[in-house]
This record gives sequence, structure tokens and C-alpha cells, in this order.
Amino acid sequence: MAAVPHRVRRERRRPVLRPGAPGARSGTRWPWSRPRPCQRLVLDRQRDRPPRRSPLGGALLVLTSFHTVVVADAATYLISALLVLAVRRVSVPAVRAEADETPATGALAEFRAGAAYLFRHLLLRALLLTSSSFLLVNAAFTVLLVPYLVGRLGADGEQVGLLLSALGIGFLISAYVGRAISRSGRLRYGAAGCLAAVTVTFGGLFGWHDLVAAAVFLALAGVPGGAFLLLIEVQVQRQTPDHVLGRVSAAFSSTEMAATLLGGLLGGALAAAVGLMPTVAVLLILLALVAAAALVVLPDKVVAPDAAPIEPERTSVE
Repeated sequence: MAAVPHRVRRERRRPVLRPGAPGARSGTRWPWSRPRPCQRLVLDRQRDRPPRRSPLGGALLVLTSFHTVVVADAATYLISALLVLAVRRVSVPAVRAEADETPATGALAEFRAGAAYLFRHLLLRALLLTSSSFLLVNAAFTVLLVPYLVGRLGADGEQVGLLLSALGIGFLISAYVGRAISRSGRLRYGAAGCLAAVTVTFGGLFGWHDLVAAAVFLALAGVPGGAFLLLIEVQVQRQTPDHVLGRVSAAFSSTEMAATLLGGLLGGALAAAVGLMPTVAVLLILLALVAAAALVVLPDKVVAPDAAPIEPERTSVE
């Protein structure tokens, strides 16, 4: 018996939009397009081209080498540490401890005292939970940012630098936005609104595959992101008494840095396991959940203390 031939289904070829053709967008890389050998050569030359209008780090990279830039960057941290050690000790009047506290001696004991006060305070504990969750997700997004810009959008070194500069512009504007939210005293809706805005801008950044759109969304993301961090920092200082402010701030910052480190590790591991865009989808859901949690754990209105200026005390320098 002769075999019945299967009906061959012809697949419809999708058109490849050339640059300048109707419907084509600048900077968009279609997943079904394949560059020809001559196009690969042009892309390789553009990728290897030295950046123009580069900042100081880029100029140093062009004039010297990558290792020189790394050594110079590490040297700046070493110089900063030496300058901190060179600060002379200042003697201040001793502050009496509260009735329910015992004086802490030693760095570890002071850190424990600050952490104990932090976790006993309801509002500070809620601020720490919200801030650490945001920084964890934000660190995961940061790990994916450069691979996305280079791999999906085809950005070179110069374009990546310009995109990060757009993010810095957003952070500068966030100082005024965060100040306005802090003065209003609406902590719950201010924090949740900032987190929701960051979620929307991150969704636009990774959802719209265009370099110009990426610059706009990065600048927009810096505004609510920086405003949220400023709002958290202001509330920590307002809600913490002066005699434990240093210890509480140390415990608060250490927890935030640990969350940032963990977020970077988890973001890279998840992207390697399931891919970049599925990881972005998971992170967007987590960030939306953090915004929803801020509506639950944070109070609606916080009372701002009197902002009258305080005369600084005279201290003697040894």
C-alpha cells in the first residue's frame, strides 16, 4: 500500500523592515531579522569604535587601558578611606541614656543596640521592610540593564553612557519631588505612588525596544526611585531619637546593603536559568507587590517635627 503523502504546510515569511522603510523604527531589532555578512561587518566596526564625547572615565579608557581605569577607580576608594581616618576626633558632651536602655560600648554592641531599637519601632520596621524589598528588586533590575541595552537594543559604549546619564538626570529631579512628598507628610500614598511609578517606567523600559524610549524611561524611573529613597531616609531621621540615630542608621543601612547584594545575585541567577525577559516579568510583579505592601504597612499621615533651626553646640577638637 502506497504511503499517503502528508500535506506540506508552507509557512508565510515575515517581512524584514529595512531602516528607513515605512513602519520601521530606529533602534528596533526584530527577532526574525538576520543581519547579512556585510551588515555584521558594519555592526562590528560600530561596536569597536571608540566612544565620542565620553566622560572622564571613558576618556581615561581611550587614552590608557581598562586595567588602568579599574585601578584608578579603586584608588579613589582607598583615598576616601584614608581621608576618613585622617579626621581628628571631636569631643562632644556625653548624652545620658534613656531609662530603658543601657549604654553600649564597642562597635558590635552599638550595632546590636541600634538593630534592637530598629526592630522594636513599628514605623521604622515598616520602613525597613519596604525599602529593603525595593532595593532587592532594583538591584536585580540593575544586573539586567546593561545586558538588555547591549544585547536587545544593540547599544554601544557611548550610548550606554548616555542612557545612564539620563538616569542621573532623573535622580537630580527626584530631590525636589522627594522634598515635596516629605513636607506633605503623606507617607503611605507617597511611597506607594513612587513604587508604582517605578514599576510602570521599568515596564516601559523593558517592553519598548527602542534606544530613545529607553533614555526617556530611564530618566522617568530615576525621579520616583530617588524620591522614594529620599522619603525613607527623611522618615528614619525624623522618627529616631538623636541619642540612637547613628546606631539605628547603621543597622538600617546594613540591612539595605545586604538586600541589594542579594538582589543582584538572585537577578543574575534567575536570568541565567530562565532568560532575561521572563526574569523581567517576575521582577515587575514583585515590584508591584512591594508597592501594594506599602499601602498596608505604612501609615497614612506622619507628623513632621518643628523645623526651627537649632544652634550648634561648641565642641573642642583634640
